[in-house]
Amino acid sequence: MLILDKVLLLLDNPFKYSREKLGKDKHGNSMFSTEVTGDIRILYSVNPKNCIVFIWRIGKHKEAYRF
Repeated sequence: MLILDKVLLLLDNPFKYSREKLGKDKHGNSMFSTEVTGDIRILYSVNPKNCIVFIWRIGKHKEAYRF
């Protein structure tokens, strides 16, 4: 349930809840990471033109950053 709550918050305002900026995704959108619990992260990117949030990975801290 925590993951769903965090996703709903991201859809409301993706920039407010970001923990760190990670650079750009393969489409040139800004990528961010947010913390769900102590070791679970959501990696997502935001298209500011259309306000679309793309969720790339949800998982444990070390596994989420591995592409």
